[in-house]
Amino acid sequence: MKKMVTGALALTMLFTTTQMKPEQVQAATIGINDKGELVTLSTGKIVKGYKVYKKRLYKDGLLAKGRVKYGTGDNLRLYHNGFLQSGLYFTKDNKYAFKNGSLIKGIYVRDGLYQKHMTYTDGRITSLIEMKDNKLYENGKLKKGDFVMVDDIGNEYDTVDDLFYFHNGVLAKDFGFAEFTGSNSTFKKGRYLFKNGRVVGVHLYKGLLYKDGVEAVDRLIRYDGKMYYNHKLANGIYDGKFYKDGIYVEKEGTKHFRENIKMMDTLAEQLPEHVADVAPKLVDLTIQQQKIVVGHELENYDLASYPAIISDLRHIQDVSKMVEQAGDSQSAQKMNGLVEETITTLYKWQQLLYADGKLVDGAYKGNFYEKGRLLSSIENKQLDDAIKSLSTTLTTPEEAANYQAQVMTIISRAQAVIEAANKPSYENVLYSTSDAKNAIHNAIEQRAILLTTLKKHQWTLDTMALDSQLRAALLAIDSDESIGELDEKADFMSLQINEVATGKFNADGFAYFEITVPDVEGNYKFVGNAAVTKYKLYMNPIKSNLKDMPVRAANKDMYVEKGHYYVAVKGKPMSDYRFKLKKHAYDLPAVLAPNDAFMSHKHRIDIPYYSYSIPSTKVKLTTNQHATFFANYTSQTDQHIQAVILTNDKTGKQYKSTYKGSGMKYGISAPNGTYTLTLDLDKKGVPGHVSIYYLLSDILPLNQTIALSHSDRKPYTLNTANDTKIKFSLTTKTQNNNVFRIYNDQNQLVKKITLTPERNTRDFVYTVKKGRYSVYGDNLTITTKILK
Repeated sequence: MKKMVTGALALTMLFTTTQMKPEQVQAATIGINDKGELVTLSTGKIVKGYKVYKKRLYKDGLLAKGRVKYGTGDNLRLYHNGFLQSGLYFTKDNKYAFKNGSLIKGIYVRDGLYQKHMTYTDGRITSLIEMKDNKLYENGKLKKGDFVMVDDIGNEYDTVDDLFYFHNGVLAKDFGFAEFTGSNSTFKKGRYLFKNGRVVGVHLYKGLLYKDGVEAVDRLIRYDGKMYYNHKLANGIYDGKFYKDGIYVEKEGTKHFRENIKMMDTLAEQLPEHVADVAPKLVDLTIQQQKIVVGHELENYDLASYPAIISDLRHIQDVSKMVEQAGDSQSAQKMNGLVEETITTLYKWQQLLYADGKLVDGAYKGNFYEKGRLLSSIENKQLDDAIKSLSTTLTTPEEAANYQAQVMTIISRAQAVIEAANKPSYENVLYSTSDAKNAIHNAIEQRAILLTTLKKHQWTLDTMALDSQLRAALLAIDSDESIGELDEKADFMSLQINEVATGKFNADGFAYFEITVPDVEGNYKFVGNAAVTKYKLYMNPIKSNLKDMPVRAANKDMYVEKGHYYVAVKGKPMSDYRFKLKKHAYDLPAVLAPNDAFMSHKHRIDIPYYSYSIPSTKVKLTTNQHATFFANYTSQTDQHIQAVILTNDKTGKQYKSTYKGSGMKYGISAPNGTYTLTLDLDKKGVPGHVSIYYLLSDILPLNQTIALSHSDRKPYTLNTANDTKIKFSLTTKTQNNNVFRIYNDQNQLVKKITLTPERNTRDFVYTVKKGRYSVYGDNLTITTKILK
């Protein structure tokens, strides 16, 4: 009995084994060991070559890296890193189309690509339609018949400009219609109008207007200087605007305005015989006009229509006078009041003041107007007149005396503005106290001109009244300025670099110091509290020359060489000061690292324009890439860099920037190594510095397609170890000329190709000599291929 059971069990096992599927048989013989390797179970040895196990592809026992096609016929599969490729995938040679790793069943059309239209049958390409040099080929031969091709090579958005109409392989001539039947694109299927193979933008064709290749219906379109609606010249009101025979006339509100005017004209003709009936109608119409003007319609009036509208409003006044003459005094008074209110409101919208039946001209309620336009307060107008009348001729003592009187008048007018602004007599008066304060401050300079002239010619003139008036005016506006003179005989206190000075400015606003600068050179400035930004500075090694020195801002860098100096700092009279003279420290890094992107200033250095010392830093080049140095200047007047210089620390050889671009770019091609960076300056010993940083150009990838943009601030680097023959394929989609350029390491142009809207693709072969090159492109796509 025991034998029978055993035999039955063996028979069952044998039957089961004979019914196993191939993958089950395979699973019984191979498996994954503890190391994750695919092995033969009976021997433990790694399975060599490619093998599929549990829907995963292995090579030599490990998951196959990259993308691999495996299998034959309809069982061909595509794997990615050992797993079936997910989603849609087309092989680089475009021969196969997969979905989730298997060949796509049935017919599949792929278009909307870069000049290619492909048809696949059961995952294998059966038709390849492609554009080359503005011709259309199917499987290598000119395509017969009509076909609309999609050329999508770089627009940010799909547009009908990407559609091309071919007839028998060439762009169709003249006007013609063609059907677009493509799939997998964003274009609407249907019939488009083409001209010379391109979709028409806006064009009138056989009496109908087309836009973007389709009939322009239910929208307002401009063509040939006129507006069309539903193929016809626009007549009527569209989007709140009135058109006649395609020409814009006026906005809707303006049109209604004029229609009411005509109605008033008609009613006015009936006045003599029908006063009782017509006058109330005129009043009603005037009320309507007022609503149009003061309501939302006014905001939509055309600025160009204002003069005409004003003329019409005056016409309303004429009509109202007719009502008055007709004897209906009650209606006339009501109408005239409404007319005046309407006109006033209309002028107000134009920022014009209308009062008492006319545009205000002159002084009115504290302000000054010119033909209704507000200029300023009356006091500001008087100040402005005084400033304009100031004479600058000082050739006689009498003219000097007159000049002083005019300056005193200006100060008085400025004080009047400030006083009136503090206690205005009317509302909404346009006072400008800033203009008044500026006039008082300018009087300091005007006084200095007067004193200089008196001293030069040795004329005698009592200026005590002017001094007293100016001091009072400065005090009234709490000014930091004073009219005190620099006193070279004052006591000068000793002050060291970085020593904090505290005290009070004297009655004339001055503090005096003696300073010794120990370093060979440097940029120095006073630092302290916020008031330092307002201080002025005089500095000279000779005390008697202080007055002759140009005044400078105390908180701005000044270039100073080693020596002993006399310094006068001017601030607000009798105010406290706290500051110190500090040298600008330029902490140059041991090694300057490149930035990772343009406008990223993460790694940069500030280099001063010194005369004796040569500030420098190290630059390490290790990647055989072109370097572009950028100079961030603080202003257009301090651009002193002529070139950037890299000196090799090992060989001593210098590499000077081979070009200076756009006032701030300096390009260098230098071999790998450690360098000392210095600047070639056209002017030294001037205050300030320049910020320097650099970018390394990306290596141009060969046998690939990339996009080049005019917005790039650096070129691509092309390194060739030997003379190399390269095929370049260039394309562009812009409507401008776009240039492709190659420069050698001396910035000499060795190759230039220009693409135009008419010829927007170029293929050429060029042998690049051994060396380093810089490649630039403007809005184009470049494909490179190394030829044997």
